[in-house]
Amino acid sequence: MKGAKLVATKTTAKKLAKSTSGKANFRAYKVAVTNRGSVYYKVVSFDGSYRGWVYGGKSTSAFAGGVKSYDTTTTATAPSSSATYKLSASTSSTSNTLFYQQPSYAEYKIGRAKVNGSTLTSTSAYADSTFTFSAAEKTSREGATWYKIASVDGSTTNGLVGAWVKASNVTQTNAEPTATSSNSVTVVYRDSSGNIIS
Repeated sequence: MKGAKLVATKTTAKKLAKSTSGKANFRAYKVAVTNRGSVYYKVVSFDGSYRGWVYGGKSTSAFAGGVKSYDTTTTATAPSSSATYKLSASTSSTSNTLFYQQPSYAEYKIGRAKVNGSTLTSTSAYADSTFTFSAAEKTSREGATWYKIASVDGSTTNGLVGAWVKASNVTQTNAEPTATSSNSVTVVYRDSSGNIIS
C-alpha cells in the first residue's frame, strides 16, 4: 500500500526464523487479501518487538510465503509421579521469576503464573516446598524442558498446581542411590549343571 513502511528487512526476518529464543515466535492475528489475490497476515512477535504485515501466499486456507505454522513445544518425558523435587534456583521475595502459566513463550501473552487468580509477587514461600509433576514439554526454540506441577507439599489443591517450572530450576530429592556392594544384591543365574548363564 502507498506509504507502507518496512518494519524488518529480509536479513532480520531470516535471523528471527533461526532464533533460539521463544521471543522470536510470531502470532498471526489478522488476514487481508489484495485485489490481485495475494494474502497478507498481520503478525506480532511474542515479545512485541516486531509487528506488521507479511506475505502469506495465495490462499487463506494454508500458510505460505513468509509464514508457516509450527508447534512451540513438543511433549517430553515427565518425571515419575512418585518423584519429588525442590527448587534449586534462587527465589525472590519481590517477584515471580520461576513459575509460568505455560512454558515461557509457548503462547502469545501467556506469561507468569498466578495463584488463585492473583499475580504471584514472591517465590520465597516455595523455597523449601516439595513438588511432584504430571507432564513435561520441551520448547522448540531453546530446547528447554519444563515440568507441570501436580502437587505442592503433598497438596493437589494448592494454587500453584497446574503451573510450569523449568526442569533446570528443580532438583529431585528422592533419587535412587548409586548402587554399591552395601546396598545392592547381585543375582547369578545357573543352569541345572551349575554353570553360570550369562
